[in-house]
Order: sequence, then structure tokens, then C-alpha cells
Amino acid sequence: MVREMQCWSRAIGVIAMLGSFFPGAATAADARPNILFIAIDDMRPILGSLANEKGGFLSEYYPNASVRASVAARVTPNLDRLAARGVTFTQAYCAAPLCVPSRLSILTGMLPARTNVFRGNGTPIRQLPKKVVREAVTLPQRLRQGGYFAVGIGKIFHASAQIFDGVGNVFEDGPDVAHSWDVWVNRPIGTHRKVIPSQWAPVARKFLSYGTEDGAKEDQYDWRNAGFVADLLRDGEALDRATGEVVRLPEDQPAFIACGINRPHAPWVVPQEFIDRFPLREMKVPRKWLEDGAEDLEDVPAVTKARIRAAKGAGNARKVWREGIRIGGRNGGRLAIAEALRHYLAAQAFADECVGLILDALENSPLRDNTVVVLFSDHGGHLGQKTHFGKETLWEASTRSTLLIADLRPGSAGGIRENVPVSLVDIYPTVCAFAGLATPREVEGESLVPALRGGALKADRTILSMVGWGSFSIRVGRWRYTTMMGSKHAELYNIKADPGERNNLLAKPSPRIRRLEKEMRQAMRAVVSRSRQFRP
Repeated sequence: MVREMQCWSRAIGVIAMLGSFFPGAATAADARPNILFIAIDDMRPILGSLANEKGGFLSEYYPNASVRASVAARVTPNLDRLAARGVTFTQAYCAAPLCVPSRLSILTGMLPARTNVFRGNGTPIRQLPKKVVREAVTLPQRLRQGGYFAVGIGKIFHASAQIFDGVGNVFEDGPDVAHSWDVWVNRPIGTHRKVIPSQWAPVARKFLSYGTEDGAKEDQYDWRNAGFVADLLRDGEALDRATGEVVRLPEDQPAFIACGINRPHAPWVVPQEFIDRFPLREMKVPRKWLEDGAEDLEDVPAVTKARIRAAKGAGNARKVWREGIRIGGRNGGRLAIAEALRHYLAAQAFADECVGLILDALENSPLRDNTVVVLFSDHGGHLGQKTHFGKETLWEASTRSTLLIADLRPGSAGGIRENVPVSLVDIYPTVCAFAGLATPREVEGESLVPALRGGALKADRTILSMVGWGSFSIRVGRWRYTTMMGSKHAELYNIKADPGERNNLLAKPSPRIRRLEKEMRQAMRAVVSRSRQFRP
């Protein structure tokens, strides 16, 4: 492990605005920290603070060190300042590389082997088949039970808003307002999608969708949602413009404040000012980019290779490349890929600026010195690796995520990089530990608080990701072991030596690698069995 340290009740919440008050959530009677919970959609761990990591995106596409440093300062300056106040978990992995199952796992603390949810369209948690899921105590619900005031906006669960019938009754409670929140603010997410499409990504052709948002950042839904949270932090109150009601933080309870930011989830459509931050002349897409990606698939199992090559539309980088050549001639393929990557970085920079709006308000808030910030992305996603755009694979590109935790209370350390593999299901017990609350029996993660206290995490944990039964992947130390549709179709990588997973050690295994595979298979079976066999 490498460490680099630089010490340094709806009724109470939604009311009409009458008079003034002091927003003192967490008084002497309850001095537990407030929790600021920021969920970002599809954000790869492309952070300025990780710009020079081996095999990283910025190192690959910006090989010139001075250019890379300049780009790094533009892509996530606000996440980087948060990292300077806390811990960056450089090896954080989702339980499932898709929004619905990943967020369900984060908010219940249960792996998909227990929830049995691998895909889905955001069916409300209380309508899911398994009893242990329907009756789960979600993270915000647990905090409410323990005396916290919980308020949320944006994409926290998969659904960001309740759906009402024609007479005002709740028809579908996707955000789980009835159980998880004192106040939930129904708002749209993302951008307005007044799209001016890039010439390299014709939306009508249903290829990779990216372009320019015809409007200012202040008009975008994500920005407005972040602004709501900023007002709440700075002033202790914020206007719900949809209802005309004012949400106020109570004076006698600590607060759990959740904000979901939809970008950089596709489509990569943001205002032009963010796209202009990443000029094409700075990015270097290799001439043999497509050939290198295709070659990288040669040593993976046939079932996995077929799945990638069968990907439709945006998921198939070969089609994006060929469409670029059709539009722009010989160099069109490289230009199409560069434009796609540029728009992704712009979408990530937009999300970062939304975070900055919130952090600026927190710096000027009475809550500043008694707040823990938990910021994460629900999963990663391919940006052309192995000829794929998108998610729902079990490689590092898709399963590795962004996770930053900063304890802003005086005396806390910052600037820590924790390189031990961890899971996003660890967020639940970590927040409970900060709040002084026991976790429910069904929660599977482990608290990460020791990493913020100068302690060590378990280096040999088995971190599980899944895309379905029989399709599992684990990280154990430096190793990634993956089975797709059963153990006959397996991959094994040394992530420390081969972060891009270009050398499947099981393609031509030595006796030592065969022994290691057996150990990995046993570890995988143990964690899946333990998760699956839980009984309430």
C-alpha cells in the first residue's frame, strides 16, 4: 500500500419561509458530522491528481508531460481540491458496471449476488422480488433511524423523481421517498439536451452521441440541482422551485445531504465552454488505434470477444472509427475518436464544476468544520479500450470507479492515496461509522474509516463485481480474475504490471499461473456463496 500524506420528518424540513434562523445542524446536543453525499454518473477515475498513473487515460492520450499537466488542471480541479483534504481510493470498484445494480448495492450495502439485480430499468426498491431487498434499510433510511435529517436531489437511486398519477398520488416511488428521505426534491437531471450534434457523431445514426448544449451552464439541470444543495449548505435553506416551498435544515439534527450529478453519463452534451477547454491539437490518438484495440482482444475467451464485437451503435468503436473515415477521409477515424474523447472530458469537467459550486458553498457554510464529504461514481466505462465505448464489462475500464472521502473536521489528514482495492459497497458501513451507527446484518461492505485515520486496510480482500450469474470478476491484491459465462472462459491479469489488461495470463498459463487461477477461483466462489446464502 502506498500512502502520500500531507498533514494539514418532512414537516420539519419543508416549510414556508418565515423570518430568519441560524442553520446549525449538529448542535452540542448532537455533534456528529454532517454527511455530504455526492453521486456522479459514469465518471471514470480520470482525475488531475492521478494524471501520471501508469496506463492512465491522460498518460495515454497526452504523452507530453507539460501538456498533460495543463489538461489535468482543467479536467477536475474541484475533485482535486477535495482529494487534497481527504483520501483518494485509487482502486475502488463497483459491484456491477451498470447504474441500476451498482446504485442499489451502494445504497443497501449488498452485492448483486444477494440482491439478484444485475440490470433493470430502475424498478423501485420496494417492488423488487427478493424480500431481503424489498425490506432493506437503505443508507439514508439508516441515518434517519439514527437521528439524521436526510434530504436529496438528483440521481441517487436510479430514478431521480417520483411519478404521480392523474390525481396527485404517488404511482412510482423510484427515489424511495417514503422510507429513505425526510425531504426529496423532484427535479430533472443532466442537461437540457438542446443538442447541436458534432459532425463526427450523427445522432440520427445512433452512433456515439456527443455534441454541444445550446445554452449556458446555469441553464442545465445538473447545475441547478448543485445550486440547490449549495444554497442549502451556505444559507441553511433552499427554494424548491417546482413546489415553491423552502427546504430548511433543522437546528437540532445532523444532516445527510445527497446530490446526484448526471453528467458525464452519455450523451456527452455540455455547453461549448467546456468543450473548448480540450482542443483537439493537444490530444494524440495513435494511427493504429483501432488495430491496437482489436489486437488486445486476441487473448480473451471467444465468448467475451464475440460479445464485444457484437456491440451495437455507440458500444462498437470500430463503427465509430469507420463512420469517421466515411465523413472525413483517411484521418477521419482518428478525428472521430478524438472528438468523442474530447466531449467525454468536457462532460467530466462540467460535472466537476457542479461539484465546485457545492464545495464553494460548503467553504462558506456554518457546517464547514463538521462535515464529511463522500463523493463517488457508480461505475466507470470504456473510452475505446478493447474497441468498446460504454460499460457492462468486467475489465478495469468498466468496473474501476471514482471514490473520494474527506473528513473536513479540524485535525483530519488529507492528500492520502489509498491503493488497496476497495468496493463501493464499503460506502454504507463507512458512513455509518462516521455517524456512530451500527450497520444492518445484511450489509456486506467494510468501513474505510481506518484509511482516513492513518491506519491500514486489509490488503487481501476479495472485491467482487458481476454482470450476471456465472459472469464474475474479483480483485485480490494485484490480481484480477474474471469468468464470463463460467470458469471455462476465464481471464487473469496482473494489474500492477499490466494496468491495461493487455496480457491474459491464462492464454498460455504456466504451472504457477494455473495454481494461482485455482486460488482465485476458490476466493471467487467463497465470496459469491457467502453473499448469496445470507438469510435475514
